[in-house]
Amino acid sequence: MVENWRYTGEWITSCNCDWGCPCNFNSMPTEGNCEGVVALKIRDGNYGKTSLADVCVACATWWPGAIHQGNGILQIYIDDKVSVEQEKAMVEILSGRAGGKPWPIFAKTFASILPPKRAPIEMEVKGKDTKLKVGSYVDIAAEPMRNPVTNEEAYADITLHQYLIFNKGSLFSNKRHIVKESTHPRLQFSHPGKYLAVAEVRHQGP
Repeated sequence: MVENWRYTGEWITSCNCDWGCPCNFNSMPTEGNCEGVVALKIRDGNYGKTSLADVCVACATWWPGAIHQGNGILQIYIDDKVSVEQEKAMVEILSGRAGGKPWPIFAKTFASILPPKRAPIEMEVKGKDTKLKVGSYVDIAAEPMRNPVTNEEAYADITLHQYLIFNKGSLFSNKRHIVKESTHPRLQFSHPGKYLAVAEVRHQGP
């Protein structure tokens, strides 16, 4: 039976697109494909009677073209400190099986959803000092964007009125964007100096 679920929390997204990411503006990805990481640290939430407070998860993703064109690959990571019940709840949500938004929409774009893995997740959302580490699999770190002429730090926010994941986010560059996932050769990449954003998110279902 599908449970009612909801959560609020902090979100990180990092990928191989240029700063700002054209996907946010209904355009094609910078490099023609998408090699990304998203992470979520839940502040408050539940899946049925299971509390999701303080749960942290991450996903490594790859698509051969734009996300909406499909044929993607998803690897889910669950923080190794969560309970078995919390892990089951988050796998249901992230795989899209629990309904709601945005996960079922993304689920339709994946040709392969790999078995989830438990790993220690360290996630700090601190503006230009944002960091994410998922065991030995994922290493993400933010830094300011820089003016190409003066090299001065540059900061920007984004507001998306028709949004799937977040309404308002803060934009940065990724100092590190590394995925080393042995379960699939496509999930091995590094793209420093590209797009990174942090945001507050509120999602629910079904």
